[in-house]
Amino acid sequence: MNRFVHVTYCEDVRVEGNGKQIYIGVFTSNMLVKEFPFSMPRLVLLVTAATPKAHPFGAVAIKVMLDDEELNRLDIPAHVLEESQQQAEVELNNQGYSDVDSDSKIYSLNLKAALDGVTFEKPCLVRVWVEVDGEVLKAPALRVMQAPNSQPN
Repeated sequence: MNRFVHVTYCEDVRVEGNGKQIYIGVFTSNMLVKEFPFSMPRLVLLVTAATPKAHPFGAVAIKVMLDDEELNRLDIPAHVLEESQQQAEVELNNQGYSDVDSDSKIYSLNLKAALDGVTFEKPCLVRVWVEVDGEVLKAPALRVMQAPNSQPN
């Protein structure tokens, strides 16, 4: 298995009392808007980066990009990830999964980033890049574009 990153783009995430998450207004590859500039109260990015257990992440930098402009960045030091991975391993062992082949296990890093009050001035790409161990993992982008039936200003 190779490392990968995936992002779900949506308008909001709600959490039920039983812990289930409800994704509101999920976008696939395009966000069609009536006109530019276009403002929305919130854009949520649910990021999952995964790596084989045999090849754990070192330090990670997660970048949220608007075209080539960095909007937000989160740096996660290697020691924080190591502690999290060790805790996950202990939990797996406690649940009886210690005998599973280590190559079949993955570590995943999951986070939610919310862009509040975002305005798109023109058509663009919203991207998430995860920099780890000298490589850049690029998630599929969200293309913000004018709906075909809309007239530009």
